[in-house]
Formats: sequence, C-alpha cells, structure tokens
Amino acid sequence: MTQPAGTRREALETVVGTVIGSLLWAVLLNSILELLMTGGDFKRLFSYTMYTSASLFVLDSLVVWVIVLLVLATIGRLWLTFAITLGVTLVIGLVNHQKLALRHEPLYPSDVDFLRSPSFLIEMSGWLPLIAGVVALVVVGAGLLFVGRRVSRTFKPIRRAATPRAWAVLGAGRALTLAFCVACLAQLSSFNAQGNVVKEVYDARGAQWAWWSQQVNYQRNGVVAGLLYNLHVPPMDVPAGYSRASMDALARKYGAIAKQVNKTRDPRALDDLNVVLVLSEAFTDPTVIRGVEIDKDPIPYTRALMDRTTSGQMLAQLMGGGTANMEYELLTGLSLADYQPQLVSPYQMLVPKSSAFPSAVGYFRDLGHRTIAIHPYRREFYHRDDVYPILGFDEFVDEKKMQFDSRLKNSEFISDEAAFDEVLAELDDSSAPVFLNLVTMQNHYSYDPQFDKEWPVEAPGDLRKDLARYATGLNYTDGALAEFLGKLSSSSEKTAVVFYGDHQPAIWPDDLVQENGEPAMKTTPYFVWTNFPTSRIPTPELVSPTQFLPLLFDQVNAEKPPFYVLLDRLREVIPAREQGVAYDAEGRLVAAEDLSPEAEELLRDYQLVLYDLSVGERYSQATMFYDAETTSAATGNQG
Repeated sequence: MTQPAGTRREALETVVGTVIGSLLWAVLLNSILELLMTGGDFKRLFSYTMYTSASLFVLDSLVVWVIVLLVLATIGRLWLTFAITLGVTLVIGLVNHQKLALRHEPLYPSDVDFLRSPSFLIEMSGWLPLIAGVVALVVVGAGLLFVGRRVSRTFKPIRRAATPRAWAVLGAGRALTLAFCVACLAQLSSFNAQGNVVKEVYDARGAQWAWWSQQVNYQRNGVVAGLLYNLHVPPMDVPAGYSRASMDALARKYGAIAKQVNKTRDPRALDDLNVVLVLSEAFTDPTVIRGVEIDKDPIPYTRALMDRTTSGQMLAQLMGGGTANMEYELLTGLSLADYQPQLVSPYQMLVPKSSAFPSAVGYFRDLGHRTIAIHPYRREFYHRDDVYPILGFDEFVDEKKMQFDSRLKNSEFISDEAAFDEVLAELDDSSAPVFLNLVTMQNHYSYDPQFDKEWPVEAPGDLRKDLARYATGLNYTDGALAEFLGKLSSSSEKTAVVFYGDHQPAIWPDDLVQENGEPAMKTTPYFVWTNFPTSRIPTPELVSPTQFLPLLFDQVNAEKPPFYVLLDRLREVIPAREQGVAYDAEGRLVAAEDLSPEAEELLRDYQLVLYDLSVGERYSQATMFYDAETTSAATGNQG
C-alpha cells in the first residue's frame, strides 16, 4: 500500500531530527564533562576547549555521540536515551570533579572497582553530595521524559501500523547503527594498541599526552580523551636487550657484587627477626607546609625518634591518594616510574594477572617467617583480598577479623592504637618469626568532628577546621606509636619496624599546593627502628618506598639478595623516582639527559630486572631475589 507523502515526509523529518538532535546532545554532554571538571569554568570552556583545542573537543564529542547512538539504537527511544546518557554523564563528571578535589588526580576507568565498596565512597564524599546528585538525576531525567512526550506530539514517532515501510527501514537503520557503534567501541577499547586508528586521529589533531600528570592530560585533551588514554595498556614496553641471556648476565653481575657485600654481613641476621611494616595513613609533618601555622607540634615523639634512627623523607606518588601503590613499591621493590603511565594501580591492573608475584613477602616466607597482612578496613579494597595471597601472605586480618577494633570517639575508622594492639597480639601468638604488613586507616579523609579536641592551627578559610582535626589525628597516632614501640622495646623478641606515611592528606587547596610546589607536597616521614642495638644508616634527602627494605637490611647487617644490592646502587645516584621525575641523593631534581653514565647504566639494569620480575618470564627471580620454585611463573602479564 502506498504511504501518503505527508506521512513519508514526517518519517524523514523524524529521522533527520533524531540524528541532528543526538549529535547536538553529544556536544552538550561533552561540554558538561568539561564544565564539571573545572568546577563550572565557562570561560575556559569557550576560550580553550572550544577554541584553542576545538579539534580535540570535536573528537571527544564524536566519541560521546557513538555512545549516544549505541544506547539509542538499542532501546529505540530518543528521549529515554537522552535521560540515560545525561545521568551517566553527570555521574562521571561529578565523580571526576570530586576525585580531583580530594586527590588531585582524575577519574580512571579502573576506578570502577571502587563500586565494590560503595559505603567507602559515601564516607569519602559524604551523604549530602550523594543525595543532591540523586535528586538532580531524578529531576533532570523526569524533565527530559516530560519534554520528550510533549515533543513527540509534534514529531510523531514512526509506528509500524502507520508507516510499515518507514518502520522497516528504521529497523534496518538501527541494526546498522548498532553494528557501527560496536565496531567503533572495539577501536576505542584498544585505544593504546599499536596502530589504533582513533589514537592516530587524536595525535594528528594535536593531542598532547601529558604522561607525567593525568590531571594535566585531562585538562589538555579533554575528559573523554583522558579516559581513553587510561584504558587497558600493556604494563611496560619490552626493554631493549631483554632475553634469558641478558638476565643471566645481570644475575652474575649483581650476584658477584652481593657476594662481596655479604662477606661482612650476618647470614643469620633475619632468622629470628620480626619485621613489621607500618603504612600510616596520611601521616605527614604539616608544620613544614608554608601558608599555615601550627602552634604546637602534633608529632613530637616521631620527630625525636627520627633524630636518632635511620630516617628521612619519602617521595609519594600522589597527593591525597595512592596508598596501595606505595605499599606495592615497598613490598616488591618495583618502581611505578618505569611502568606505562596508564598503569595507575598495580594491585588492580597487574598483580592479579599472576598466580604468584615476586615480593619481600615471598622472600621472608622462604626464610621461614609467618607472613601476615593487617588492614583495619574492607578486605576487598584495592583487591587486597586477591592480591595479598598472590604476594605471598599466609594470613589477612581485615576489620572483621580483628580482635581490637576500638575507634576514636565518632570516627568511622579503627584507631591506630587498636591496629598496633592487633600487631602485638599477632607477634605474641606466633612461635615463628613474623613478617607483618600493617596498613592503617585512622587518619583517612574525611576529617569530620571525631575527637575530643582540635589542634591549635591557623589556616585560611575552611582549611582551618580540616587541618585542626587532621593534626589532632596525627597526635593520636604519635601517642599510639610511642606506646607501641615502648611495648616492643620490652619484648625479648628481636623486632624491626619500618614506619612511613603514604601521602599528604586530601585537604590542601590548589593555591597552597602551588605555593609549596613539589616535592614538598609529595613527601612524608619514614624511619627504620629496632628494639635492639643497631647502627643508624645515612640516608639521601629523599627516597622512594622501594628503598625501605634495603635500608632495613643495612641496619640489621643482614645479607642481601642481588636485587637489593642493585637497589642499593640505585639509591646512591637516584634514590627517589616517580613518573618522569628523578631526584639525586641531595634531593635535587635530575633530568633524564643529565644522568651520569653510571646512573644510566644502573637504571637500564634495574628496568630489565623490573620487567623480568613483574611482566616478563622471571628468568632472574631465583638468582636475583629468591628461589623461583616458591613462585609460579607470570601468567598473561603481557596482555
């Protein structure tokens, strides 16, 4: 049956309107992402995003359009598609804004893992933003659906009974659109693969990938481009010269050096030694921060202790976050500086790909130590429930298994005092020497009123309350630490403690961060302490967590595996590193082109070993670290 010309025209108008409308909607959604990232900076949106970087803005919008078309082709309802995609955009944009505010880093695709701990997200952001966001989504979604119903009275939807031919053509068009979108998503998902077409288009249109700072990366290229850049990527490119023969040669080289070093070392120094690693959440020295005044030292015991122990300042990867990454560097001796910048969380993106992973945990377990991890929080956080057994821990004590779980007044988190009591109980209950890794939670953001007192501080604006509460928490940690080490001092069991803060708190405003600069805003205190007489070891001005255990071995005069000897040599020239940044022994920033030939050779050797142990075939594990028979070979790490 021939359809009326008016009906065909209406169908055509509906299709054309849908295509144009969905494209304009994608541009709007992309603009919302950019605005939320900058806190509503319309001036930047028009002057930079839509003018200076107009080509990248268009590309980002086209990527969003693919998503919009995918949803539309799937459900076939334009206004419902608008409501769904707006809701997803607002969630992504608001979470990205919140994360930038708290941790000075953007949202990553891998952050989807945090959905396993929704209550943690609520604790970090509070109920108010969540409720406001839900209300906004409901109101906006309902509004869009209402508008859609009104518009559909003018632009009639294509019905099978009224226009069967147009309806059939539309169905075929939806199928083709769906296939096209799936093909585009396949390209987008492999954005970082060699020869990816989408990446090449971005490069051709002027994308400047700031691999050293993902915050800058998102600001330069857009939120969408930033998310694409942080999709799956091989952890590390194969270093030049990597082979079994080259790793055997390195093992012989550092094995010979280790043999000389260990001539004066005690081969049994670790046999009866308890080793306790304490990652103290957000433990820093706020008195050194310019722009604030703290009337009374919140960490007097720690400061005095550092004056007489092996101690110094650690270079953290991030401000306000990166806890698991610092823990990874300490336990494995492997630096994140040498991985791809998109590998933002080895616990989530690298370690779970192995059935076992080389670490100090395995080294001490091989010596006969009982290996225990204590984290007074949820066991699934950062995949620790999966990662800890892979690293070699025999036991994992989370918040639900702890004997001691007291909190400070109204705090959401178990106190440091309770965490230290748990450590003492584990040491007392063990007949074998213990290797124990504690990750505390007491001083985790947010710093709501949770103490009986607030530390006397002077700071601008809202920072004063957060800083006063944060400093109070530090003081409680300082007191708990004094009591903990005091009890260890009276113990007959030899014990060594490595204590360090993982990062600065998530309270510092951007202007204060800029005033202090790096590395001041990425440094935290650390010390190595023993309850028996040992010599204090000279330390560089700044070190990475990879150096903590080699320093401990020095302090207790223990024999070192060749891998730690390599770390020793690296500490002499570039003891602290992060992505694209290196510091010398005096704490001075060193550019790659200014490295000495010795430093360049050491760095090449280290990168070969790092690749071999974490991504490659682990040719060198038995000779550089500990017997490979205790650890399965890597499985699938190069994907």
